[in-house]
Amino acid sequence: MRLAFVSARSVSVVDGALWTDAGMGRLIDAIGERVSSMRLALSVRPDVEPMHDHRIRAGADDFTGLPWLPSVAGGFRRAPACLRAIRHVERDVDLTLVQTPFAAPLGLIAPAGPRLYHVCGNIEGIVGASTHYDGARRLAARSLAWGIARLQRALTYVPGTRVVTNGDELLALHGGRARGRSIVSASMHTREVGNTPRRRPIESRQRVIFVGYLRPEKGIDVLLQAVRALIDRGLDLELELVGASPAEERGVAADVADDLRWLREQGRLRFAGPRPFGPELFQALADADVLALPSRSEGTPRVLLEARACRCPVVATRVGGIPTSVDDGRDGLLVAPDDVAALSDALAAVLSRGPLRDRLIEAGLARARQHTVETMADAIVEEAHHVLEANR
Repeated sequence: MRLAFVSARSVSVVDGALWTDAGMGRLIDAIGERVSSMRLALSVRPDVEPMHDHRIRAGADDFTGLPWLPSVAGGFRRAPACLRAIRHVERDVDLTLVQTPFAAPLGLIAPAGPRLYHVCGNIEGIVGASTHYDGARRLAARSLAWGIARLQRALTYVPGTRVVTNGDELLALHGGRARGRSIVSASMHTREVGNTPRRRPIESRQRVIFVGYLRPEKGIDVLLQAVRALIDRGLDLELELVGASPAEERGVAADVADDLRWLREQGRLRFAGPRPFGPELFQALADADVLALPSRSEGTPRVLLEARACRCPVVATRVGGIPTSVDDGRDGLLVAPDDVAALSDALAAVLSRGPLRDRLIEAGLARARQHTVETMADAIVEEAHHVLEANR
């Protein structure tokens, strides 16, 4: 199979080599190992992104650069250039794998050959959960997200086209199992699962960890309130935030500042900043007592698998594709979004270090072994073969 991989996710080009984040880079490499050849069409950053620490194995001859796509607004202006680049790539392959949401949606129209769409998230859910917009701007943003979602969904219904979605909820939005399959997004290699021992003494102050972009849809405000409530209840714990930037700089919510200030004053807050994917992040997860992910919108976040692979139990919200990744009560705990009391109670249950915690750790480790970057690539390539068969 000759495959093209198209995504608005960015790469940095350094001395002719392609660098990207490890999550996407590992997936590209794994898929490349399973096909006869692969062409790439990815958004090129105008500078070098420090978090691009994975060198993609594909060379410059297999790469076509897309314009820099930092926003949907810019994507509309750059759609003609994207369209030309994607058509150029599609001429030389049997099938094209396209990741959506795509920041230049009009660049995806009029496919030149069979396509498999990897649906990674719900743009309507992301915009709906955001607090960045208010009044007329919010109405405009939600209307635009609605239009983009409908366009991208329509593309997945082109005859002979199929989808792979991050979670069952997204699959239902794109026609169900008759149209494709759902998967759990993963980045860890099989050999890495369970291989990071805890170094921090177990008798240390208990630590709740959050890993991800510090954005409104991640529910940071809810997490801060829940941690503060647990401290008020007498639990000796701290919160570690691992993310791209301090929450205040992301405009998470105006009232977050008070909770951040209080946690800092109590010595209960650790801003770790960004951590590269790999041993440093794995150790942070292994040294934590529970991962909290109180998102309002998600696909199947990889960090839930990464935490369980490091024997860190997880508490997350019952949104998006998370229930596809976490079996509530078996290998993690799920709560409703925006429910501070439920999140506090779930975190307290895991932190109690009783039989529940032990069961969650063991079952979570087993779940992580089932979903690795290798199994993810296998599922995508298998679905790609279904698309080729349907187009014969």
